[in-house]
Amino acid sequence: KMDYNFDIMNDEFKTFGHYAKKFNVQTSTVTYWSDNYGLPYVMPGGVRYTTDKAFAKWMKIRSLIKSANTNLVEN
Repeated sequence: KMDYNFDIMNDEFKTFGHYAKKFNVQTSTVTYWSDNYGLPYVMPGGVRYTTDKAFAKWMKIRSLIKSANTNLVEN
């Protein structure tokens, strides 16, 4: 899991359902990303939430990892 310091008092949290709609995938896919690829989240009351900032940072890191892996295969 990617380490991320949420500011519980000030961050604007959105459900995984929000991100599923935004990226046109199922909520279970976003859950898969968190379970298997480290998307950071908080889970009060059994519902997973993250922030735009955390999601963007996670996507950037995933992109860098994918790019590095592609470069390793090509070289």
